[in-house]
Amino acid sequence: MGMVSIVDHDRAKIVIQKATDQYPNDSSLWNKRLSLLIEESADSKILKKEFKLAYQHLDVKNSALIWNTIIDYAQEHDIKWTEELFEQSQFESLDLSVALQMKSKYLQWSNQTKSIQQVRKIFDKLSSRIPASLPFYMDYIKIEQSSPNIDNKRIKTAFEQAIIYFGKISADLWLAYLDHLKQYQSLDFVTMSRVHSRALHALESDELKRFNTECALRNLT
Repeated sequence: MGMVSIVDHDRAKIVIQKATDQYPNDSSLWNKRLSLLIEESADSKILKKEFKLAYQHLDVKNSALIWNTIIDYAQEHDIKWTEELFEQSQFESLDLSVALQMKSKYLQWSNQTKSIQQVRKIFDKLSSRIPASLPFYMDYIKIEQSSPNIDNKRIKTAFEQAIIYFGKISADLWLAYLDHLKQYQSLDFVTMSRVHSRALHALESDELKRFNTECALRNLT
């Protein structure tokens, strides 16, 4: 960083600090404040302190922008803090859209950093909490499907849990279920037929049409 850019950077930090003091509920200003610190490779202790300050303000606390910025930083610098942040995002009262985003992100991060047994524990813990997230369930199912020791019972449970919440509105969920059965239980025609029949009864108009079309194209009936 050249002398001019250092001066500009320091000036920007002063300006943005004054701005967040004046408009403490503006999440975009806080995001800029955090981003400037990240750009200068500030110590994670400083970022933790700044995030704590930002978190005191409701609009900032409930900002997906802030959460994504701080989580992305933490993932590269501090595994313990990353997990604490993910837990915080799920077990403190946050805006539902933030909790949903972080739920899937937590699962994906766990899959990259933990054993399948630990991922399963995290899935079990998070799946029992609302809000329910379809990407969260689908991500977990893909994780199980790619595991060397595939656990069809857990996959079935995940599909069935997802159906409780999304069975009426997601043809893709039912199609994924049938795809899975076709791949791993291809001779179990009774189960496939039952799942297909349940989908026909559950899905609503447009999704039902799409389901029927896709089933025909994929030869799932």
